[in-house]
Amino acid sequence: MLGLALALAYGGGLALNVVHTAEGGHERNEPPWVLHWFLDASLALPVAVMAVLASSALLRLRRPVGADFRRPAAAFAGLSALTVSVSVALSAPLHAAAFGVRHGGEEPGFIAHLLRDAALGLAGNLPIAAVFCSILVLIRPRPIAARAAPAVPPTSRAATRRDFLKVGGAGMAVATVAAGAGLARLAEPAEAGQVDVALWVNQGDVAMIDGVKVFRWQFTDAPGKLDQDGRGVVISAVAGDTVAVAVTNTLDEPHSFAIDGVVDSGPIAPGQTARVSFEAPAPGTYLYRDRLNEPANPWFGANRLLGLYGVLISHPTDGKPSSFEGRPVVAEFVWVMSSICPAWGEQARANRAIDTRTFDPRYFTINGRSGTRAVHPPPLDPAHPHLNDTVPHGRVGETALIRMVNATASTHAAHFHGNHVRVIAVNGLALPHGIDKDVVLMEPMDRKDVLLPFEFPLDVAAPPQDEPWHFPMHCHSELSQSAGGGLYPSGMLSGWVIEP
Repeated sequence: MLGLALALAYGGGLALNVVHTAEGGHERNEPPWVLHWFLDASLALPVAVMAVLASSALLRLRRPVGADFRRPAAAFAGLSALTVSVSVALSAPLHAAAFGVRHGGEEPGFIAHLLRDAALGLAGNLPIAAVFCSILVLIRPRPIAARAAPAVPPTSRAATRRDFLKVGGAGMAVATVAAGAGLARLAEPAEAGQVDVALWVNQGDVAMIDGVKVFRWQFTDAPGKLDQDGRGVVISAVAGDTVAVAVTNTLDEPHSFAIDGVVDSGPIAPGQTARVSFEAPAPGTYLYRDRLNEPANPWFGANRLLGLYGVLISHPTDGKPSSFEGRPVVAEFVWVMSSICPAWGEQARANRAIDTRTFDPRYFTINGRSGTRAVHPPPLDPAHPHLNDTVPHGRVGETALIRMVNATASTHAAHFHGNHVRVIAVNGLALPHGIDKDVVLMEPMDRKDVLLPFEFPLDVAAPPQDEPWHFPMHCHSELSQSAGGGLYPSGMLSGWVIEP
C-alpha cells in the first residue's frame, strides 16, 4: 500500500505540476521546477497514504465472496487513484493559502477549481494505478497453468492410512500416509512417476474438545465424508513427479484448489469437477488451499480459515534426510495448526457473506485435535498403540522429521520442552546447516521442517531406561492454549516421547 501511495503522490503530483506550469501558475519564492514538484508531492504524501488506507478498508467491506485476485487488485488500485485525486484536490486550497499560489489566466471558481484539479489528478493517477495493479498481479506467486489430466479411473482413490508412496533413496525410503494420518514410517525402496489424487469439497459439523459442534468445510478423499481430525488430505510425491488432482465441489458456491507458485484450478462451480495436472515442485512442504474469498492479505482468506486446506509433501529424489548427526530418521510427521471460529461457521452454514476482519477463533488445534485429544490421540493402528500423528515416539539415538504448517491467521510459537529441534527448511527454502531452536515461530501460512532428536535433556543425570519419558510441546501464544474462550489447557499443544 505504501508503494501505491508513493507512486500516486509523486506521479500524480508530477501531472498536476506540469499542467499548472503550462497555465503559467506560480508561488511565492518558487524553487526550481524539479524541486518544486518534489516538495509538493512530499506534502501530498501523507494525504495519499491516508487515502490508500481508506480505500483498502472500504474495499474489504465491499469485497464480493468468491472473487479472484485480479478483481480486488484492480478495484483497490482504481479506488485508490480516485480517493487520492479527490483528497489532494480538497487539500489544494490550504496549499494555495500557505504558499501564495497564483494561476495564469482567469482564476476558476472554488468548486470548479476543485473539480478540475481532481479530474486532472485522476487522469494522471489512473495510468499509474493500472501499472501498479499489473505489477501486483505479476509479482504474486504465479500458478502453472492447469493442464488437462486423464479422468480418474473408477477404481482410483486417494490413499488411505495404510497406503504408502514409496520413495527410492540412498539408504532410506519414506512411506507417507496420503489421506490424513500425517505419519511416515520406513518402507522398501520403489519408484514413483505419477500420483493420482481425488478430492471432494464437503461440509458438515466437527466436534470440538468441549463437545461444541462447529460447521466446517473440508477437502476430503470421499464424497460426503468429513474427517474429525479436520486436517485435510496429505498429498505425497517425489519432486518431478506428475501430480494429477481431480477436485469435485459438492457445495453450492464456487471453490478452488491452489498451491502458490505451483497450480491454481480457478473457480470450481457447484457440482463440477476440475482436473489439474502439475509437476511436483522442489522438495519441501507446501500448503494447498481454496484461494477464493481472500482479501488482499491472504492470511485472512475466509475459505481457508473455514477448513479448506491441506498439505503437499514433495520428497527429494534421493530420499534424504536419512540421518541427523548419525541418528537415523525413523518417522515423519505432519503437524497442521488450525484456528477455528464458530461464528464464521454459522455464517457459512447460512450462506452469508463473511467480513474477513471479524475472525474470532475460539479453538486452536494440531491436526484437528487440541488438549488431551492431541496429547493422547487415538492410535493409527490398534496393534501399535504408540503410533499416532501428533506425538512423536522414538528411542534414544533416533530422530523424527516434523513438517509444521500454520493454516491459521495468527502467529504461533511451538515450544519444545526437553530438547531443541533443528529447523532445516523454511517455506520451501532448505537451510544447509539448520538452526537449533526450542521455540519455532510460525507466522500465518508458514511451513517449517524440523528434526527432533530423541535424546534426554543434558540436566538429567541418570534417566531411567525402563519407562517412557514424556515431554510437552505447546504454543507460547497463550490465547491458543485455551478452548471455547477459556478452557485451559485445551488448546494447541502436543508432546514427544522417548521410549524405553
